[in-house]
Amino acid sequence: MAFFQAQHVWVEEAGDGVATLVLDAPGKANHLNRTVLEELDQALIRIEAEPRFQLCVLSSKKTSSFCHGAAAAAFKDLQTPDAWEAFSALGQRVCDRLTQLRTPTVALIAGACLGGGLELALACDWRVAVDKPVTQLGFTELEWGLAPSWGGIGRILHLAGLERGLHMLLGDKKLSAREAQRWGLVDELVKADSSEPPLCVRQARKRTAADRPRRTWRQRLLESIPWGRRLMLRAAERVLRRRVPDDMPAPWELLAAIRVHIQHGDAAAKEHVHAAMGRLGTSAACRNLLRLKLLHEERRAADAALPRPKNIGILGATPLALHLATQAAVKGCHVVLREKDELTLGMASLRLVKTLQDEVTHGAMTEEMFKSNVNRIRPTVSWKGFDELELVIDATHGAVEAEQRLLRELESQVPPEAVIACVRPWRALAGWQPLLHQPGRAVGMHFPPPVGRSPLVEVLAAPATSEHAIRCVRGFAAMLGKTTVVAQEPSGGLVQRVVGAGINEALHLLHEGHPPERLEHAMHRFGMVYGLLELVDWLGVDEIVLSADRLSSALGESAAEHPVVQHLIEQRWLGVKSGIGFYRHRGSTQTPNRALSRWLRRSFAQKMTPMSAAEHQKHVQMRLIGRMVNEAFRCLGDGVVSSSVEIDLALMLVGWAPHRGGPCRYAEQTGYAATVEMLEQLAQRHGPRYAACSTLRRMSNS
Repeated sequence: MAFFQAQHVWVEEAGDGVATLVLDAPGKANHLNRTVLEELDQALIRIEAEPRFQLCVLSSKKTSSFCHGAAAAAFKDLQTPDAWEAFSALGQRVCDRLTQLRTPTVALIAGACLGGGLELALACDWRVAVDKPVTQLGFTELEWGLAPSWGGIGRILHLAGLERGLHMLLGDKKLSAREAQRWGLVDELVKADSSEPPLCVRQARKRTAADRPRRTWRQRLLESIPWGRRLMLRAAERVLRRRVPDDMPAPWELLAAIRVHIQHGDAAAKEHVHAAMGRLGTSAACRNLLRLKLLHEERRAADAALPRPKNIGILGATPLALHLATQAAVKGCHVVLREKDELTLGMASLRLVKTLQDEVTHGAMTEEMFKSNVNRIRPTVSWKGFDELELVIDATHGAVEAEQRLLRELESQVPPEAVIACVRPWRALAGWQPLLHQPGRAVGMHFPPPVGRSPLVEVLAAPATSEHAIRCVRGFAAMLGKTTVVAQEPSGGLVQRVVGAGINEALHLLHEGHPPERLEHAMHRFGMVYGLLELVDWLGVDEIVLSADRLSSALGESAAEHPVVQHLIEQRWLGVKSGIGFYRHRGSTQTPNRALSRWLRRSFAQKMTPMSAAEHQKHVQMRLIGRMVNEAFRCLGDGVVSSSVEIDLALMLVGWAPHRGGPCRYAEQTGYAATVEMLEQLAQRHGPRYAACSTLRRMSNS
């Protein structure tokens, strides 16, 4: 029988005076809310009062999650500054009680230790981490528009030092178990299958100042003297000014709390961040980020209940096709990869093997898992095995006649219930559904760029598409860890139309002489994860041209006819696939294409109206954002998706400034009438493409 038992927390007596405090919140991962924190508080009070306990071990019932910190649902009901401050005070009380406990405390970290979970672990005297790939330590509060408020700021600075603490608190740095040990956050590593108790458990004692991790020579040189600390804080401020978008207060509040800690001590820093939580929690940025998190969790929960296909066929060997093949195999699917000839298939197979081998090298996969995953992928140039498939993904790229012949042949080889999904967003379902005896099995799957990184899959449906086909591809996307939004394809889909409107307007701005780097800077200052020209490179200029015809009727213009696009095509500057587009791409780095910038200056610079840097940024943001917001409401009026919530979720998942809540939420917070007035002014100056759509006008009048 447990010494203490609550709904999500209990205390077991492990013998020899050891109390094991076990955390087991509902769900796959441990998340903290008020109830869990209050149970932890009560458990610690009971342990403190029991004299026979000489050691407290904080652990998790879940093998892949120590604690992910607070959940979005925990913040849903915190609507006032007082409520946010009260929640912060509760977390501080629990962490302080852990630190001040009479007995030594050890955090046994097996799995993710993030946000508030890391603050709990740092409040313990000692930390032991299980050395496995899923063990990860980091602060995630900035992702919510918040700051660590339970004392973690002071504790991380004491353990890791100022420079490393800045990387973790402000730089979104997450550490593996071994990195955490090198940085002083973890005192001991153990193997997952080890039965030997860690040394700090066998020789348990309260931690003293003498047990602080040793500093490097760089830390001793810079962090022990005031000017060195000021130098690092000023460097951090410069980085924030360059990287943090406008109207995002959390990083600045966090930097201020770090300064308070250095100048006035830990108690003052706790008081500062405690008061800041009331401001941050009620800010528009935090509310929008929490809304995104809740929408994301709700959609993923709905998708998780869908059936998942286990036998997958993939046609073609494009980078996206190979990525989907490896990910499906890792998830336990049997994959048949078909190419038209042996040479292309052989090269694709080598790339697949190398991708999986890289996972082994990085520790994300064992040798046994590597062999199993490789064996699940069956390369072929024939149709062998296609009679057992549940889902076929068409990633081929060729002439229309060849694609039509392939489609007819494919349908004769697969079972009647098999779903055929096309991942080329520029290929309209209306063009190839009539070629099938069962048009309802055809569906579109749009994987927005960058390949493998975007958490969204846009499911494109036509009127003839069956519900079975939609559920099948949604289940497949959920298996890959993606979130789905269903959009009506005949109108051009959702993401392509909204992003396409922004890209078209960016081309207009380039034609007027606006430098590309200033367009990208304005978008990043607004909060966009990717600049529009960066997205063009990821999509591929040739695919932009192919999509332009489909989108021209919806957008009223075609990007393919623009002189900038024509110049890129002539120079074979196609983006990432050719290594050069608006940027030069080398591995994971990209630099502006200076040759293109020179050509733009020669061709269009004389057309630009002189203005200051601040005026230019505002002008660019107003035009690009205004065009995308207007197109989002056009999509809503055309019935592309069922609600504005779907639009906001989809666009934020593909890089729209998340702290602004999506295009529809942004218009709501700006004011519908003000948005319409802005569009009318733009239409008078730059043409009818800015005319506010009827849906937006109706909402401004309601």
